[in-house]
Amino acid sequence: FASERVKVTPLSVHEQGREAILSGLRLNEGLDVEGLEQRTGLKLQDMTNGKALAVLSQMGLLEHTCKNIRLTPRGWPLLDGVLGQLLDV
Repeated sequence: FASERVKVTPLSVHEQGREAILSGLRLNEGLDVEGLEQRTGLKLQDMTNGKALAVLSQMGLLEHTCKNIRLTPRGWPLLDGVLGQLLDV
């Protein structure tokens, strides 16, 4: 394996943001939206399905403020589905 070359492809800023969302929503404290937006230069709405964000919040699956987004106790069992809807995957 030492002689094999591995091709490394850097993630775009958009992809980095989406990866941060995937990781951040798995934490109890959720995702620091302000920090993410500062690091990427993108708004949360540019990295997510804004309509799904609103619907998931209205359904009580996500708590969303301008500073933070996190799963509610009701949203935790549905994490994969929430992420799929939020990120259109």
